[in-house]
This record gives sequence, structure tokens and C-alpha cells, in this order.
Amino acid sequence: RSGDAQNAIIALEKIGGTPDAATSRTLALAYVAGNRAADAVPLLARYLEGHPNDQEALLAGVYATYAAHSPTPRGETLSVDKTRAQTWAKAYLAQKGPHQALVDAWIGYLQGTK
Repeated sequence: RSGDAQNAIIALEKIGGTPDAATSRTLALAYVAGNRAADAVPLLARYLEGHPNDQEALLAGVYATYAAHSPTPRGETLSVDKTRAQTWAKAYLAQKGPHQALVDAWIGYLQGTK
């Protein structure tokens, strides 16, 4: 509520254990807002397995993947992350999400990475 992603991250991380889906989603979005995209990607991947039509989470997932590999791609996860991001982008675009041009740009960047 304070607009400070770090406060949200600290509070959510204190919960400990395996968070439920809603908490995972909230923590992942806080990671994105707090410029911790690499931390958000695995949480979003787990969340989106069970909630593949959550437009906001799909957008966050594509962005977090892009941000985690920009400007320097992380070779250890790049292949898996690109595949997931492309799946999320297709789902987002199929739902006619309002930020299709951004999603296309982020996927274009990822496709050009090696």
C-alpha cells in the first residue's frame, strides 16, 4: 500500500514455507516492481501453471523474463526462460491483452539473444 515494493517483499518473504498461489503471485509482482525480475520468473512459472489465463501475471512473466536477460542474457536459464516466455506471450496475445506491442518487443529481444 505504501508504494514501496521492498516493504511488500520483506513482509511476504517473512511468511516462509511454500506460499499459496495468491501469495506467490503477489510476491512475484512485488519482485517485478522491486527490480528483482530473476526472482519473479520462477514464482510466476509455478503460478501460471495453475492460472494460465491470468492476464496480469502473463504480462509480468514476459516482462520479468525479458528484464532478467537484459542487457546480459543469463545462459544457465535462457533456453527454458525463452520457451516459457513465448508460451506466456501467446496466451497473453490470445486474450487480446492491451500491451501486445510491448509483449512483441520483449519477445523479439529474447528471440535475438544467444
